[in-house]
Amino acid sequence: MKQLIVTADDFGYSKYTNKAIIECFRKGIVTSTSLIVNTKYFSESIKLLKQNKNLDIGIHVNLTEFKPLTKSKILIDKNGNFVDKNKWFDGYYEHANKSEIEEELEAQILKVISSGLKITHINGHNHIHIFPNIIDAITKLAKKYKIKYVRIPQEISYTKYLEEIGRKSMIAKFSKIAKTKMLKSKIKTTDAFYGILNMHDMDSNKLSRILKSIENDTNELMVHPAYVDKKGDTFHQSRQRENEIKLLTNSSIKNLIKQQNIKLINFSQMSKIKDFRA
Repeated sequence: MKQLIVTADDFGYSKYTNKAIIECFRKGIVTSTSLIVNTKYFSESIKLLKQNKNLDIGIHVNLTEFKPLTKSKILIDKNGNFVDKNKWFDGYYEHANKSEIEEELEAQILKVISSGLKITHINGHNHIHIFPNIIDAITKLAKKYKIKYVRIPQEISYTKYLEEIGRKSMIAKFSKIAKTKMLKSKIKTTDAFYGILNMHDMDSNKLSRILKSIENDTNELMVHPAYVDKKGDTFHQSRQRENEIKLLTNSSIKNLIKQQNIKLINFSQMSKIKDFRA
């Protein structure tokens, strides 16, 4: 059976993001979301998530934006915010203090748990969770708090084109390492993942190609619907975010999913997910 989880990242980033994700859940194909906890919209986010009980909730662990929950010395810049994502991609992960990382990530997980919500999966803002020195903390905390699933953003095309320079090839490399470590820890993920390659330019044709390429077993599609946030970063100011709202609620896309015999599920509904293959 073809099973697809459609995960909308960045819940909690802003009220504009929250509104869009809820809309795409109620009227569209979104089945799951991942929550950023270190923003000023946390309380509002928890209220909305409790009002939409069938929306699956994961934690979008964050070390690249806003302020930490803990009193970190190594993970912050001169303004007290997390160091910029560009710094991580430039090699900061090699020097970051593992104890501080684990302490911060645990604080984020506990903040969600203390709200009364159940975390079904873990992924990372800017895919930070698969970076060396961070994936070790993720696997440890996932086991400690009985979180069964962790995203491995290893899109099929990446494994074929590892010569591609820049962040995409780095994510592919780190995904491969993370997958091996999680295999040893018996933590699970979906059989296939989609969403990075077309994150900035997803349209009907590209989404249709993804849906038609889905094979049996479990699949995750990462999406980022949001209403434009003029105070957000460049990504959240892009009109592409609103294009995704229209796309994810489009009747033609819903019909294609039915035609392809794809069953929309969430992480809570995965019953026979396979262990990682070596």
